[in-house]
Amino acid sequence: MAVFEAPAKINLFLDIIGRRPDGYHEISTLMQKLELSDLLEIEESRSFSLEIDDPGLALEGETNLVTRVYRSLKNMGKNLPEFRIRLVKRIPHGAGLGGGSADAGVFFAYLEKRHGPFFSGRERMEFLRKIGADVAFFADDPCTALAEGVGERLTPMEMKRGFEILILKPDFSLPTAGVYRELRLEPVPDADVRMLLLGLNTGDFTLINGNLYNELEAPALSLRPEMKDFRNMLSDMCSGPVLMSGSGSALFGFRPHSGAESGTCEGGQLIRTRFRGESSNNE
Repeated sequence: MAVFEAPAKINLFLDIIGRRPDGYHEISTLMQKLELSDLLEIEESRSFSLEIDDPGLALEGETNLVTRVYRSLKNMGKNLPEFRIRLVKRIPHGAGLGGGSADAGVFFAYLEKRHGPFFSGRERMEFLRKIGADVAFFADDPCTALAEGVGERLTPMEMKRGFEILILKPDFSLPTAGVYRELRLEPVPDADVRMLLLGLNTGDFTLINGNLYNELEAPALSLRPEMKDFRNMLSDMCSGPVLMSGSGSALFGFRPHSGAESGTCEGGQLIRTRFRGESSNNE
């Protein structure tokens, strides 16, 4: 049996550039993998099966992105054995932390390493985009990357420092489509992803605080005004800046206070974790 970690991610910068003719949105986002991760247990079997240990997801086997990766490759005529996969969920779902995409990306990387290559560079990018917008980020090694297009065009970025963060996931999720429907495209304020990277690599929290940005945070607040209460709650637990990840509902904060630990909180869940470094990647 092979066991792999599928890491969560946060969006440190997320600018929505515009809507494409195919209905997707063009974005520019800085993504960072975390130590928080799901576990994939994979072994060859007589027939394909996916078991998920989360009761809330147990019935989604055929619609899960891991299954979609496998079925899509088989339908394209790729010669693959059958697998029994057990998915141990640690990343909250419906949070904007990339859990489903991470599971799919790590499984694809496993298949590619042992049974591929399946595609040329452009074909590979297009295949992963069709599985899910963030899947390509998790199928590759870099822990920090600037993602463009719908998230499939990746430029690895250097992250010299590791940061401890505190995640607050409210008990509710936010529908991605609903958040985007509330979006009113605005020019990016003074936030600059290059200055953000400089601040992250030098530990300059003035630069970090001034350049963290998520354009989906305002529409998420419009959809669920109580997000402001959770943001204030997390701010009280951290001495650094706070931001929503992706389309939510999870928020993350830098420099968590010493007493702020993983566990439940009023109306939500707290998870204390760290940035993942290149040495943390699966072998």
